[in-house]
Amino acid sequence: MRSAVRAIVVAAGACLLLLSAVVPAEAAPWEPRSSAARQLLDNGRATYRAGDYAAAAKLFLQSAAAEDSQNARWNAAQALASAGEWRRALELFDELANDKALPKDRWASVRGRQRVAAVFVAAEYAAEAGRWDEASETLRKLIAQTADLDRKNATRAFESVTRRRAEVEAKLRAERDASERAKGAAAIPTNNDTAAPVAPEPRLDHAPESTARPSRLSDRIAVSLVGVGLLGVGVGAGFWWHATKLEADSGTATDEAEINDLRNRADTQRTVGQIALGAGAAVLALLRQPLGVVEEISEVGSFRSVARRRADEVAALIAA
Repeated sequence: MRSAVRAIVVAAGACLLLLSAVVPAEAAPWEPRSSAARQLLDNGRATYRAGDYAAAAKLFLQSAAAEDSQNARWNAAQALASAGEWRRALELFDELANDKALPKDRWASVRGRQRVAAVFVAAEYAAEAGRWDEASETLRKLIAQTADLDRKNATRAFESVTRRRAEVEAKLRAERDASERAKGAAAIPTNNDTAAPVAPEPRLDHAPESTARPSRLSDRIAVSLVGVGLLGVGVGAGFWWHATKLEADSGTATDEAEINDLRNRADTQRTVGQIALGAGAAVLALLRQPLGVVEEISEVGSFRSVARRRADEVAALIAA
């Protein structure tokens, strides 16, 4: 009889173990049940209303540690966002958005805050990588599209990015100036250096008459350089105009991916245009420099002199 009772007790214990293994753990509720967790939550709300967002976030996290609740994590994420701690806030918003037990009437609010936090974090990463224009443009959009604390945070972040960019660029300019001064100082001879005597140049009472004859080969080279230079300027202007059009199109686009694609293409074509314009201007500028004995030719009506005048005119237009 005793052995039969013992067998029943063992079987019942085994059944309880199996049931405990298959029944899932209870998900965290929206509101905490323990009085300690509720008290920390209330204290955090009072601290948040007082404007101390960092301290409020600590209280909310302490409430979640005392007893995990979705409300404590939600309030902690909001307080961290208000304090400008967007990366930590985004982690909590991600946890809530992926929590299957989150009440349906809360999901839209959590998802909206998650997207705003993700944009702030993207701007932070862009600034850290030195992509100042991208960070500034992202923050400008946040300033225009958000309100209240988010707009204030975006404004502060934009001012911080502007200040950091100015500091970095000032530091780079100072380093470049110091390097140039060091090079100039190295080029100045010291007192111990003895300069070699320089023979005076002979003075001529009359300039020697040039006996060089015009070179048809030099004229053909000049013609070719004019053509290449004008072609480079034309191609560069075309790419520059198309880049400007793409930039304008990005201002009217609504899809973020399309905007980024248009801006990337505009940057690429603007760079190509600058290179082509620079190359064309450089080739045209060569026509103003001496090319061997051709520089000594002063014959009126030479094609080289005509080509130089055309090059000067084009260079003046580019400079204007």
